[in-house]
Amino acid sequence: MDEILKRLKQLSDEIDGEVTDRGRVIDDLLDLRGEGEGAGALLAAIDVALTELPGQTVVPNEWWRSTLESLGAAALLAGETSRAV
Repeated sequence: MDEILKRLKQLSDEIDGEVTDRGRVIDDLLDLRGEGEGAGALLAAIDVALTELPGQTVVPNEWWRSTLESLGAAALLAGETSRAV
C-alpha cells in the first residue's frame, strides 16, 4: 500500500492550474486500479471515481485533488483491512 500512497502523493503534487485533461485522469485512475489489485476498498473507490468523473474533455483540479485524497483514505483502509486478515 505504501507504493499506492506514494503514487497518490505524486499525482497530487503534479496538479497544476485549474483543470487536467480528462484522458490523463482516466489513465491515472486505471493505472492506480491495476496497482491496487486485491485492495477492495481502494478498487471500489476508484470505480466510483471513474463513474462520477466530471467533464467531457477536462476535469476540474478541485475534484481531482479531492478524489486523490479520498483514494488515499481508501488505500489506508485497505491496508489496515489486509493486515487484520
